[in-house]
Amino acid sequence: MDEYLEKLLSQIRSKKARPFIEEEIRGHIEDQIAENLKNGMSPDEARAAAVRDMGDPVQAGISLDTVHKPQTAWGLLAFVALISGIGTFLQMEISRQLGDGTSYMDGTQYVFFVMTGIVLMSIVQYVDYTRIAAYAKWIGAAILLVGGYAVLFGSMANGSLYYITIGSYHISSPFLGFIYVPLYGAILYQYYGQGYRGLLKSLIWMLLPVVILGRANSISMTFSFAICLSVVLTLAVAKGWFKVSKWKVLTALWSVVLLLPILGLFLLYKLQILAPYQIMRLKTFATGGGEAGYVTAALRESYQSLTWIGAMDQQAGAKLPDLNADYIFTYLWSEYGILAGILLCCLLGILLVLVFGAALHQKNELGFMMGCGCGTVFLTQTGLNIMINLGLFPACATSLPFLSAGGGNILLSYTLMGIVLSIYRYKNIYPRFFGRRAVSSLLR
Repeated sequence: MDEYLEKLLSQIRSKKARPFIEEEIRGHIEDQIAENLKNGMSPDEARAAAVRDMGDPVQAGISLDTVHKPQTAWGLLAFVALISGIGTFLQMEISRQLGDGTSYMDGTQYVFFVMTGIVLMSIVQYVDYTRIAAYAKWIGAAILLVGGYAVLFGSMANGSLYYITIGSYHISSPFLGFIYVPLYGAILYQYYGQGYRGLLKSLIWMLLPVVILGRANSISMTFSFAICLSVVLTLAVAKGWFKVSKWKVLTALWSVVLLLPILGLFLLYKLQILAPYQIMRLKTFATGGGEAGYVTAALRESYQSLTWIGAMDQQAGAKLPDLNADYIFTYLWSEYGILAGILLCCLLGILLVLVFGAALHQKNELGFMMGCGCGTVFLTQTGLNIMINLGLFPACATSLPFLSAGGGNILLSYTLMGIVLSIYRYKNIYPRFFGRRAVSSLLR
């Protein structure tokens, strides 16, 4: 049997897949040996017959090699290239029409970050996601330290977001913090099979970044971040990663996630802890008046002048700040018509389907969870941004993945996509579970 396995495995080019293929084939042979022994064969005859039934080792190895090899998600890459091209076109047009002094980031800066993001995505794509998972706690701890540093020593903008300054560029640390979401899925995997003790550790890893991000005074971003982490934890509990009562845990989790922000806002308002602009923003959205609500009012007013094709009468940039960042979706349909906005929504929808599809078709549980974490971030950011642009949610800091200006947003989008591509690349390499193998043992 060992000689047969050696010949078969020599045909497998992926070294990462060999131990799992060996385990699977050895299991088949041993099962067949046991069946042959039940049929009255001697041990030697049973082994010889079992190996013979497996067929030619070279041909079997070649067949397995065509399946168990790294793959590239060409369709997903094509969509990323398409949306990147659309983003570049829009950013250049905004810079040309409004001038550098009016936009959040000029077109050349956007292109610089896109090129940097593509390089980063390419690097992450070829990094085995299990290696990222093996260091998930260390990377997560580093992100927490960076977030803490940004809160204590970072730059401040509009009373809420903290920035880390690198040369002449300012990168939003909260946006970069969303990289923590897929890492959180890998951290949860390290507590697989544990009970309430493992769940408690998972909650601590969830609460720490939420508290740090909350210190940045960005209520909407903190809430969306907490939602992303809660979705990942929900998937882990629902799939039976923890030996706990699923119904009780999930009911308690979402009761806290949905009710605590309401109670927290009420207490912050009564204790006068909220910044004045935050209080005015909430009052304005509720009442529809006030100076702080001019953005929401301008968005709703602009709908009256929209056309199906072509630019509206009044330029959107006349009333909206950061047009190429938070409100690039509004710029698109005010400049090119409602159909252009619908088309962009369809493209983003297809991108989300491809991202979640890469995760859902991933048989490995670890890859599934990390992929869903990336998809949840994209879905949350896209949904929140579009709702704000439609005037359905209070105006706050947000971004449209791949399209909005901002170094942190751009680097985040391409890094998350790199993780998704890595998961897809190794989807036929790893089994559903690693069995007794710890994630860290994959480094050997």
